[in-house]
Amino acid sequence: MPSSVQVSGLNVLDSRPIGSARQERRLGDSSSRSDEPLCVDLDGSLVRTDTLIEGFLGVLRSSPIRALRTLFSLFAGKAAFKARLSDEWQPDVAHLPYNTPVLEFIRSERESGRTIVLATGAHEQIASKIAAHLGISNRIDCNGATLWLRA
Repeated sequence: MPSSVQVSGLNVLDSRPIGSARQERRLGDSSSRSDEPLCVDLDGSLVRTDTLIEGFLGVLRSSPIRALRTLFSLFAGKAAFKARLSDEWQPDVAHLPYNTPVLEFIRSERESGRTIVLATGAHEQIASKIAAHLGISNRIDCNGATLWLRA
């Protein structure tokens, strides 16, 4: 079972197995091990919003007709909707509402040599742009795909 780290009221999941008891670590705890990956959720954790909602609202503001066409892609499933949305909307990654304490924790763990995995249900185009902009992730797991990024 993964342990968690308290960061400004949020639990940041830590992928280390801890046996039968749930363990919580505090920010700055030196027990972090660099050989075990830290898995970080994108929407609602690293970013204080949901990129799917932000994307749809962005398309709706720019072109209600395109937003309607994007909605019709839901008939092909949620993955098709996310793919269509990622084609229609490119996030301004510099201005997304990042959770600063979580971001600082991730950066300190990466600097210590720990592998950072951005685990998200967001489309890979969106997740890749965010990870590249922040320079925090070694790997992205999204919608069943795994992307390995250069260090």
